[in-house]
Amino acid sequence: TEQVGTDLALSVSRIDFSATAIADPRGLSGLWYDPLTDGQGVDLQWVQGDLLVMVFYGHRDNGANLFLTGVRAGVPSFGENLQIDLTVTEGGRFNGLDPAAIRRERWGSASLRFEACDRATVTLDGRDGRQTLALVRLTTPAGLSCGS
Repeated sequence: TEQVGTDLALSVSRIDFSATAIADPRGLSGLWYDPLTDGQGVDLQWVQGDLLVMVFYGHRDNGANLFLTGVRAGVPSFGENLQIDLTVTEGGRFNGLDPAAIRRERWGSASLRFEACDRATVTLDGRDGRQTLALVRLTTPAGLSCGS
């Protein structure tokens, strides 16, 4: 409780105990996609135990391809929203590559949430707008299970 002017106020917080630790995050590595958005998805790789590398592959509104990268440290849990800053790389060329012309700029962020070893949701929010993808597994790493 706290005093607000002449009134006594009560503050309430909700604690969500639904998050369950993921036994082996490496088992979530691989390609994920949203069947309703053809040609868009994410490649997830866990390296060095608890370091997640995420690559989004998709499209801009003008039809150009869009690739975003992000890194997040920490052991994830099912039901937890993982916040990942995303970077876009621009200025490169397939032929006549000039490394000095490449720019890496902050694009926005992703909120990634695993519901199970084969189901996740990602919300992308940045320079090109906002969208949510309902992800399912496309590939699974051989010999690894995330443990659910």
